[in-house]
Amino acid sequence: MQMYTCFCRLKVTGFKDGMHANSSKETTRDLEAFTRVVEEEILQIPEPTDEYARKYKQPPAYFTPDGERLEKNITVLQNRIVFLFEGGQFIWPGIRIGHKTLVKNTFGRGDLVLETISMTPLVFSVEEFLRDDEIDIILELSMPHLAPSGVTLQDGHENRPATDWRTSTTYWLDSSSHPVVQDIDKRTADLVKVPISHQESVQVLRYEHTQHYDQHLDYFSAERHRNSLDVLKRIEYGYKNRMITVFWYMSDVAKGGHTNFARSGGLPRPSSNKDCSQGISVAPKKRKVVVFYSMLPNGEGDPMSLHAGCPVEEGIKLSGNKWVWNKPRSDDD
Repeated sequence: MQMYTCFCRLKVTGFKDGMHANSSKETTRDLEAFTRVVEEEILQIPEPTDEYARKYKQPPAYFTPDGERLEKNITVLQNRIVFLFEGGQFIWPGIRIGHKTLVKNTFGRGDLVLETISMTPLVFSVEEFLRDDEIDIILELSMPHLAPSGVTLQDGHENRPATDWRTSTTYWLDSSSHPVVQDIDKRTADLVKVPISHQESVQVLRYEHTQHYDQHLDYFSAERHRNSLDVLKRIEYGYKNRMITVFWYMSDVAKGGHTNFARSGGLPRPSSNKDCSQGISVAPKKRKVVVFYSMLPNGEGDPMSLHAGCPVEEGIKLSGNKWVWNKPRSDDD
């Protein structure tokens, strides 16, 4: 039996940022040759320069347009569009505001539609992600245990109370608490195309009249936690971080309680963190989720993902944060 190595030629055209064609080059179907041509010659992805990047930054990864990770089988690439993400994890392309992407066969809900509501930051809405019976179980498990919400304090804020920014109540509902929670974890992984191992437990939230959460970022900035060695180690100096927020709405709200993205479209940071007047605001709607990305495709945090939970003016807002990281989580995180 003889073994042959195929060095058939493969023409590759690169579109940096998914839009602008850099160049076309030919390469063999050898994995090493292919990745060198794409990453170094066509897209010119820089090598990590600092010690933490070299140690912790994920390598670029290839995906199909539907979010399937491509490993080492280069032969499947012929006549196909392939996404390369420098940050190593799949991100749904927004395309344009109003664009609808069909995500097929999500666990327990079948096909769901991601509708783009902002390109900068990248934000989607998904109707009917949750079921009423699921919401009932989650609230039954969580409501008796609510406590004032906390925040991770940045440098210079160590002595300030969490209520300076956030006045809701919270319960962290572990996925092991009920099969329904595990089902939603599976559905979340199907929706965002990132494994369950990257998810935090859901943070269940209750906002009563006037309660709010000021403008903030969900990812942890290494620059703003230089005095917190435990935080820096936990986030691997910024290279392990919250990548996606899937924000659940578990009630309708008579008035207020919107989720505001103040910098949508590239707007400057508002002068006050309590300001919900600029950018776009998403109204709470039971069973709906908002999906937004705190990290850019290159693996860096996106400061444009600044957002707020605006004050509830009438009624009660019941919601939940399901955070998905760019790397697997551990019990120590």
